[in-house]
Amino acid sequence: MKYTKEQIKIMKDFLEQKNEHARMSKDKRWEWKIRGYISTIHYWLIAYGLPVSLLIWIFTQDYWKALAFLTYTQIYAVAGNLRGLGLHIENFVEWNITKRT
Repeated sequence: MKYTKEQIKIMKDFLEQKNEHARMSKDKRWEWKIRGYISTIHYWLIAYGLPVSLLIWIFTQDYWKALAFLTYTQIYAVAGNLRGLGLHIENFVEWNITKRT
């Protein structure tokens, strides 16, 4: 079998490669901790949208900021519920297809 120059170069690079994964994967534990904290805070803000919006209204004395935050949390929650419903419907359809075949 005749190899092209590109295939020979790829095989040569593959055989001579260093441990690229170890070199490129630096210790990112602190980044993942920060991401975890941010996603936890976001989850709790969405879960308790009404009390948080009332606190925003009390502290800023701005009704529209509180209403905008409450609207955002409600739209986000409804969108998540619709996505979950769509996934359930998709799994139900797949289950029916595999059950009947």
